[in-house]
Amino acid sequence: MIYTYISLLFCETGHQNNMKLFLKVNPSGELPVYRQLVQQIKNAIGSSIIKPGDQLPSHRDLASELVIAPMTVKKAYDILQLESLIIMGSGKGTFVSEQAQKISETSKFIRIQEKINQLVIEALTLNIPLK
Repeated sequence: MIYTYISLLFCETGHQNNMKLFLKVNPSGELPVYRQLVQQIKNAIGSSIIKPGDQLPSHRDLASELVIAPMTVKKAYDILQLESLIIMGSGKGTFVSEQAQKISETSKFIRIQEKINQLVIEALTLNIPLK
């Protein structure tokens, strides 16, 4: 049986309205849950759903909302912090970093290039001529 958890989170912003962030995790999915979170948060940053300075929920609050272990969210947040997309301050909260938008733009191009490379390899494997 596959369980999918969906959460609608309200992140604190400097804007007039708090924005909504939809996160969906599938514990039986192909990717580990922490990677699903990393990918979705990166996508939210890349599409400007969340912006630099926006506060994300604490890892405990997010874990509670998604019905997953707090360490799973902590692992995702640690990866995002290592990639300089978020800043975690002990007792201060977790925020989208100021350089997140720039990093996100670069990673978009890298991700597209990786997909193009995969398609080219598949086309060559299937003996499809490249023109």
